[in-house]
Amino acid sequence: MYERNRGIFEMNNQRPLEMWTLYYSPKDYPGEFVVRKWIVNGSNETEAREITAREKSKYEAQMNGIPHWAVCIGRYPEDDNCIVGTWV
Repeated sequence: MYERNRGIFEMNNQRPLEMWTLYYSPKDYPGEFVVRKWIVNGSNETEAREITAREKSKYEAQMNGIPHWAVCIGRYPEDDNCIVGTWV
């Protein structure tokens, strides 16, 4: 994840980059929308910090798990099929 978002991180190298990824039906929560907060730091490490929402509807997951000011950067074709999008 760091490699493809390197430009975003380098513009903000003063502090770790926070990202929220919305998933639909990941293996650990089948049939649910889940938002996970990711932290990308300058040492090439990415870690999932917490689940910020678990909902039955996409709208509710976005409203409850992703900050209102975050911007959606979409998804990449090579992303896991359960990824709906990522916000920074």
